[in-house]
Amino acid sequence: MLGEGAAIVFVPGDRVLDGRPWTPGTVEVLARFLASPEYGRLAVAAAR
Repeated sequence: MLGEGAAIVFVPGDRVLDGRPWTPGTVEVLARFLASPEYGRLAVAAAR
């Protein structure tokens, strides 16, 4: 057992960029994904 599961946190999309400490480049990737049409479609589908 590596113990990595203790660090897994599921965060709603609207709270992902609220100041959490991310690794270098992660904020850029997350921001691009959350602004993408793909994420928009997934969010709409998940809300159904």
